[in-house]
Amino acid sequence: MTNDAAPLATIRNFTFDELRIGDRACVERIPSREDVHLFSVLAGDPAAQAVEGDAPLGEGQSSLALGMCVGTWLAGLLGTRLPGPGAVYVSQALRFLAPLTIDDRVTVAVEVKARNPATRRVTLGCTCTGRGGQLLIDGEVEVIAPDRSIERARTALPEIHVDPGTSDG
Repeated sequence: MTNDAAPLATIRNFTFDELRIGDRACVERIPSREDVHLFSVLAGDPAAQAVEGDAPLGEGQSSLALGMCVGTWLAGLLGTRLPGPGAVYVSQALRFLAPLTIDDRVTVAVEVKARNPATRRVTLGCTCTGRGGQLLIDGEVEVIAPDRSIERARTALPEIHVDPGTSDG
């Protein structure tokens, strides 16, 4: 199964028994300065907030916060598409190979690499690619796949805005 980045009106999981080696899902994102700033605020990193919020990022320049934004998009992909709702995150190992840049489209993808029927643990390879298919991040995640089907309507996420005049870090 390939599960691409089409919008989901309904979120449905894939149980351990439905998952096959090679099953894949991906999502595309365009990271923004607001993404980096919000992540910095959530992480409680006032130094990153100041750098990301006030100083321009140069051509090809990345940030720690931007790289970790991909980790959150990866978690969202695992929780909504493959395996989907009911999956339990066990571990993650990511290698950051090249800088991510603001306003450049990236594709975050996962692919089933191994299954353990005794524990329902599934190992998924994960990648983040950028312009021209350049590999920016690669790694592996392990989840415990759900044992029952879950299907639900997708709920709208709230809009979140950071007031740059406050500093709670």
